[in-house]
Amino acid sequence: MLSPRAEKPAFCRDLDCPIYEVLKTLDGGVELRKYSSGQWVSTDISGVSYKDAMRKGFMTLFGYISGANADGRKIEMTAPVKTKLKPGPGPLCQEFTVSFYLPYEYQGGGAPKPSEKGVYLENTPSFEVFVHSYGGFSSEQSIIEEAGKVISELDKAGEKYETSTWIAAGYDAPFRLTDRHNEIWIPKK
Repeated sequence: MLSPRAEKPAFCRDLDCPIYEVLKTLDGGVELRKYSSGQWVSTDISGVSYKDAMRKGFMTLFGYISGANADGRKIEMTAPVKTKLKPGPGPLCQEFTVSFYLPYEYQGGGAPKPSEKGVYLENTPSFEVFVHSYGGFSSEQSIIEEAGKVISELDKAGEKYETSTWIAAGYDAPFRLTDRHNEIWIPKK
């Protein structure tokens, strides 16, 4: 178990977000983070662009936290909105998993069961990822560019990483126009 952070990172603002520890920072600023195990609510989206997958996945999961669950309970928004991508032709991929981190009160269990088909609760064990942060709004193009920067740094440092999955993490509401925080997570091998 990781020791709890004394305080949340500033980029989480006033939202609950996953607990992590920085294990090391590479010369190019890429961090190796270890995240604690956690509860997420997720949905899988196929055959669309990143933008469409984010829109559809976000709205589906927003329904869950707005009360489309077995208890009809409203649940607080958290950060990040995490999108797992499998790089491939097209230019990015055609399979996405969009996830919301569940608030701290549900991290030990007790989250209401989703009532919408295709929405599921997911318990992730602790994991290590290489993380690169960037601003602005994420798009397929920015994700490809930012992931390329991470991969270049990892290759330069001789680090081993997964090549089959990238994760885009967004921490801000769409109406926040400045001081935005996004991340690319590349799983450590």
